[in-house]
Amino acid sequence: REFSRIDLTEVVWGGVLSDGIPDLRNLNFLSPQEGDYLNESDRVFGVTINGDGQAYPLRIVNAHEMVNDTLGGEPISLMW
Repeated sequence: REFSRIDLTEVVWGGVLSDGIPDLRNLNFLSPQEGDYLNESDRVFGVTINGDGQAYPLRIVNAHEMVNDTLGGEPISLMW
């Protein structure tokens, strides 16, 4: 049974060493009014846990590929 359409012989190492791309930690969030650098068409990862919500802009997450945060009292990891 086929589980993937990816030919594993075509997968290559990208050259990034361990810890070569720092994750995001100890984040400082802005209110929606302060986030004026975002455009209406910008994508965000929206997460809500236990009634606590947060938006993680793709343009920031993209450079780090991983976010470690606490939301709604729960530790979370967002990977991109």
